[in-house]
Amino acid sequence: MVDWESYWSVIGVSGLLVIGTLFFLFPEPLTSVLGIILVLVASGIWLAGWYRDDDEPEDRAVVEA
Repeated sequence: MVDWESYWSVIGVSGLLVIGTLFFLFPEPLTSVLGIILVLVASGIWLAGWYRDDDEPEDRAVVEA
């Protein structure tokens, strides 16, 4: 089974934006549409994370001196 969480932590939203932009610039109609979809999805994920009410993410470790 594929562990999508580990792939997502490697690629992230910025990687999705870059891949979508490259697909959009590739001169084929199908890849351009796929690129637009990827950019819109990545932008939506980025905005959703930006508007989230969490002050501190759960996976961020708090280091005390």
